[in-house]
This record gives sequence, structure tokens and C-alpha cells, in this order.
Amino acid sequence: MTIRWRNFTNSLRFKITLLACAASLATALVMSGFAYFRTSETSLNTAIEDLAVADRRAALQFGETFHSMREDSSSLALSPLVSGVMRSAAHGGVDPESGMTTAQWNQRLATQFTVLMRSHPTYSQVRLIGLADNGRERVRVNRAGRGFETVPGADMQQKSGEPYFQHGAALAPDGVYFSPITYNRENNH
Repeated sequence: MTIRWRNFTNSLRFKITLLACAASLATALVMSGFAYFRTSETSLNTAIEDLAVADRRAALQFGETFHSMREDSSSLALSPLVSGVMRSAAHGGVDPESGMTTAQWNQRLATQFTVLMRSHPTYSQVRLIGLADNGRERVRVNRAGRGFETVPGADMQQKSGEPYFQHGAALAPDGVYFSPITYNRENNH
């Protein structure tokens, strides 16, 4: 039996069969490798395209959000309520045009801020900061859980030390400034 096996392994038929198996195995490995790399490349390109689409979508959403915030702040700045608050504060607490007190104007503006925040769930705080008195807040409404809180006058803060105040104070009357996002410090803490 040993001689027969040795004769078979030395035969041309065995060598051709072995060569054919080796060639088939090599071809299968090369084709599998090619298919793997091609699939990986296609998957990578698809993932890159998906990320690019998501990136464009996010950029559009950010653009729309910034546009909406610009429009909201511009509308509020031109609001008769803001003018009334500033006029009454400049004239000792009573608006000479309407006879309304600063407190009445503040309450009306706080109501407008609340309405704005209801329609924009991403707004956590809206406030009017005056230039006088070291940038003291005039009116501020905070989102508080599911409701809104109008901050009492005694709790209003001075914001002149904040970079957004300094940039905002230097703007033209119709200018808008988007500050970098920072930790919201209340009462300098």
C-alpha cells in the first residue's frame, strides 16, 4: 500500500490535480480579498456620502435656527414694548407718551417674551439688557420646567462684564451679534 501511494503521489495526474486545487484556492483567496476590499470601499464611500448629507442637513437647520433667532431679536428690538420700557425708565418710571409705568411696560414685555418662548421650545431664556446701570437686565423670562418664570426686578443682574454685552453695546442699532456659547453665570457664579 505504501508503494502504491508513493507511485500515485509521483504521478502526473496527482501533480496536476494538486496544482489545480492550489490554483483554485489561490483564485478564491484573491477574489475574496478583492470582494472584501471592494465591499469595504463601497461601504466607506456610502458612509461618507451619508455623513455629507447629514452635515448639509445640520448646516441648513443651524442656518434656519440662526435666521429665526436673528428675526426674533430684530422684531423684539423694534417692538413698541421695548421702546416703552426704555422711555419709561428714562423718564423716572413713567412713559410720557402713554402714561404707563416701567412696571406695566415690563409686564407686557415679559408676556411677549413668554409667547416667544412658547413658540420656540429651544429658547431657555429671553431678556432685555439696558445699557445704563452697568448693563442691568430690565426684563428676563426663564423657562422653568414646563412653565415660565418672570424674574422679579430685585433679582435682575448687571451684565456689563460679559463679552456678549460688550460686543452687543458696540453694535449699530439694527445689528445682531451671536456670541459663543458659554456657561450661563447667574450672579457672577
